[in-house]
Amino acid sequence: MKPEQQVEMQEDLEDNLEKWSDTWLLGFNLDKWIKIHIGPNRKFYSYQLYGKTLRNVKEEKKILSSL
Repeated sequence: MKPEQQVEMQEDLEDNLEKWSDTWLLGFNLDKWIKIHIGPNRKFYSYQLYGKTLRNVKEEKKILSSL
């Protein structure tokens, strides 16, 4: 990921998720949030929500997702 893409991703987290959470008065449990590192030779970038850095992981035993 290019540095400008990293900045764009961080801005999206702040502009979209934080604003949505504030608008709907629904908070996120940031202790449960992770950023999964996928692929070889990829750099770890740190992202934040509400000033808290999301954990970086290379693997996760159990991922629950609903779409």
